[in-house]
Amino acid sequence: MEVSRIEAAPTKIIDWRRLTAKEIIKYNNDGVEVPPQYLKWAIDFRQDLDKNDKDETTYEMAQNQKIQESRKKERTQAQDNEGNRQETVNGEVQGNPAADIQTENKKTDPEDMSAKQRREQMQNDGVSTVKVAKTFRAESKELTGQSNRAQGEVENIQSSSENEISMLEGQMQDTLARADDIKSKINSEKNKKSLTGNISTVLQLKEQLKSLGTDAQNMLALADGDLNIYQAAIDDKLTISNDTKDYGTETILIGEDLIKENPLFGYPIGKYTIRTGQRAIDSGDELSNKANNASEVNRSNISEIESMKNQVQNKTGVGENEIKQDKQDNKNNETNKDNKNDPANTTAATETDKAASASLEQILMAKIRKGQDLEA
Repeated sequence: MEVSRIEAAPTKIIDWRRLTAKEIIKYNNDGVEVPPQYLKWAIDFRQDLDKNDKDETTYEMAQNQKIQESRKKERTQAQDNEGNRQETVNGEVQGNPAADIQTENKKTDPEDMSAKQRREQMQNDGVSTVKVAKTFRAESKELTGQSNRAQGEVENIQSSSENEISMLEGQMQDTLARADDIKSKINSEKNKKSLTGNISTVLQLKEQLKSLGTDAQNMLALADGDLNIYQAAIDDKLTISNDTKDYGTETILIGEDLIKENPLFGYPIGKYTIRTGQRAIDSGDELSNKANNASEVNRSNISEIESMKNQVQNKTGVGENEIKQDKQDNKNNETNKDNKNDPANTTAATETDKAASASLEQILMAKIRKGQDLEA
């Protein structure tokens, strides 16, 4: 019986996000071409570690940690230095805005109210317009600072999303090309005269094709998860933008009220309050524009990943749902292994499985004799 020689299984796709800095650098030293963003991260990360530190942080873990830390900081930033200093109008000490905010926080958490609601509550409590203005200037300044920082973070998120999809495009092109090559070899084996002698080769090729599809679908699922994390972070930045514009708008109105109440002495502080509010609105608008643009890019990339999943399924026969089912089956099997009373763990069941596996080649041979398609 003649059995055709089969080439070694194609090299598995390298998922750089799952590697530690040390592993990425080793690949680079071995002559493997590492995507620039991963190599740069690995080098920078290793430089921050002690020489004997056995760190196991992967690129993916580091990126997720950065996003989580960024989200925690947004609402815990200290008051702007300007908000912590005492202000004077015509030489009169006006108090500490940060202390005013802390006093208000004891009554009702400002995060639970809109800027307008907070202003109305302060007015109902008998707080003077001057004091309200100081509180809102301090809040507007803090939000402006948060908004300015968030602009840079949004740009970084967009860049990460674009880099992720660019890397995937190259890897999926390679995967689809490999799939075409394997399917071509399968068809070549089918067309040979001595078909029965090539069953083993066809089975091995089919396993290669399935393995290739499984690796690709797993990688796409991880990337999909990354991009959804990016989207959540972008949405958080839009919340900051809205809060900044909300407080900026109300701060301007308070400044105008100061001027109306006291055109002479209220004018300087009123104009200053208006400028503070306008800066907040400008910063919020800029963040909104950048966040919306990043969101559009990232959502488009998420859609492209869905398209890639379909392409992989069409080429390899391995779909996203099949991967999910396999994972669930593996989980169920692990659970069943712990159950000594489960029939699947009996000797009889094991022998049945062996018999079914042994008859697979016979079934394929029967299909060949009848001229049926092996894919059926």
